Amino acid sequence: MYAIMPNGSYRAIDEWMELMDGETLYEVVPQWVYDMVEANRIRAEQSAVENAWRMDEVVFITDQLIGMEDGDPSALPGTELQWRSYRTLVRAWKEGAENFPDSSGRPVRPR
Repeated sequence: MYAIMPNGSYRAIDEWMELMDGETLYEVVPQWVYDMVEANRIRAEQSAVENAWRMDEVVFITDQLIGMEDGDPSALPGTELQWRSYRTLVRAWKEGAENFPDSSGRPVRPR
């Protein structure tokens, strides 16, 4: 038997064990729990990818701004203000941001 919380966490219990607040007793772990665990695993993987992208992109933006200051002809399009604004958006791309960790919601580089 299993004691399951609404968040999907569960523990095996014997008939002599008491349920804690919020737990529901199940004879088998229901499919929705496995689905929730898998969704959380996928979200954690996506979050790790997006966090790595954010850190790499901040480094790229810094290099871009330095290149612009130095008059580097290989600098990408966009003004210094556009790149600084983009950096602010990139730094905000983390847990709690709208659509995070869906990569389609990432900020877009200046063009």
